[in-house]
Amino acid sequence: MLAAQKPNVPNAPTTTIAGSNVQITWTLSSDGGSAVTSFSVRIRQVDEVTFTPDLTDCNGSNQSIISALTCSVPISSLLLSPYNLPWGSSIYAVVSATNIYGTSALSTPGNGAVILRIPDPPINLMEDTTNKSPTTIGL
Repeated sequence: MLAAQKPNVPNAPTTTIAGSNVQITWTLSSDGGSAVTSFSVRIRQVDEVTFTPDLTDCNGSNQSIISALTCSVPISSLLLSPYNLPWGSSIYAVVSATNIYGTSALSTPGNGAVILRIPDPPINLMEDTTNKSPTTIGL
C-alpha cells in the first residue's frame, strides 16, 4: 500500500460564460490518498502574467466548491482591480489542491472563455421620414 501524499496537480480548468458569470470547473485525478481540504483558484490579470486568487467567489475552502469542483465569478468582478480585464478578454484560471500532506503544483491554464458585452436591444425607435427612400426607412 502506498503512503498518503499531497494531491496530484488538477487538470486545466474549463472556463465558460454563464449569463453574467464566468464558471470555472476542474477535475482532480487523485487526492493523494487523503481528502482534499481546499482548492486555490487563481485568475489571470490583465498583465497576462499574474494569477491572483479569487477568495470571494471561488473560496476553495468552501465545502460546496470542494465537492462540486466548480465556482462562479461575476464578470463585473473581473473588470475591476486586481484583474482589470477589459471586455473581449479571455479568462484564464489555474487551480491547485491541498490536503493534510501538502499542496499540489498549479494546473496549466484553462481554455480562456471570452467575456463579451452584448448590447441591450434598442428602445423607443421612431420613424424618421426625412431619411426615407423607396428602399430604406429612417429610424
